[in-house]
Amino acid sequence: MGSPQLNSTIKSREMTREAKIEKKLHSLGIPILSGRHIVFDKEKLIIDDRLISELDINYDSNNDVLRITTHKNSETINLNVFSINLHDSYFSPKVIIECVPDSSLCFQEIDLDKDNDIEISINKNIEFLLSSNSRMHHIYISKFNKNTNIQKNLSCNLADNATYEYSSIQRLLGHTKINSAIKLNGENAKCNFAEAVQLDEKANFSHMLIISHHASSTISNQRHNLIANGQSSGKFHGTIFAEKNIYNIEADQLSKNLLLSDDANIKSFPILEIYTDSIKCSHGSSVGMINENQLAYLMARGIEKKLAINMIIEGLLNDILPQENNPLLRSLLN
Repeated sequence: MGSPQLNSTIKSREMTREAKIEKKLHSLGIPILSGRHIVFDKEKLIIDDRLISELDINYDSNNDVLRITTHKNSETINLNVFSINLHDSYFSPKVIIECVPDSSLCFQEIDLDKDNDIEISINKNIEFLLSSNSRMHHIYISKFNKNTNIQKNLSCNLADNATYEYSSIQRLLGHTKINSAIKLNGENAKCNFAEAVQLDEKANFSHMLIISHHASSTISNQRHNLIANGQSSGKFHGTIFAEKNIYNIEADQLSKNLLLSDDANIKSFPILEIYTDSIKCSHGSSVGMINENQLAYLMARGIEKKLAINMIIEGLLNDILPQENNPLLRSLLN
């Protein structure tokens, strides 16, 4: 048996998974985020040691499924899941997260590449199961190059008194298609869905979102802002569905979109499928160029045109994500 002093020295030289993850993120220029980390890197999964006692985590390598379950009555855990393209492969298993009753989770989903020119296709599937009185804040941050093709499927099922909040900012040069289905299955379930997407060059973005109300006293709120430059194009289909024989429904949808070039294109399709009379529902959509009056107002106060345009864009982004105090998200906003 080695001496206690020698054992202590060996242990001090060992790098924990937490330290390895932070070292990798630092090498990519990613700000250190509070909370716990899981990294999908090439064809391996790196899990923060501290999560072992805080969440139930099971990875099924045969079916490529990562299942995460919260603990009842636990404090809110900040979980950061990074998918990082460093080479010519992208590792992204299906993720299923279950929030048990009376639990809370902040799930930050971060997709990044290292600004390479490798053509790559990504297929992501994420499923959330929110039990009674549970709460999830889902933050999605995405930045990919022009040769990336993304197909993402997101589903979330909410039981009674559950809350799902979605905040997203995406900067894209490639092709992205997202299908999202949010089901408010229990009474008093709530969903707040907000996303801001910046498109440049020949980027192509499409998001088809359905928020369906299947129980009384449910609330949904949607905010979508697309900003298109170059020859990019964006498309948003947003559906509010409310079935019959349910009451006291509140549903709101607003899409504000900005074109920064004559060659950019944005289409927005708000859709209502309402089968109950007991509902307060509103929707609105706009697509246009930068307001010349706004621009003239700023420039008349000594602000250069380029900076004035950036201020208008930032205002549109902050309209979606006004309360987020997150260093990585803020770095993309800037």
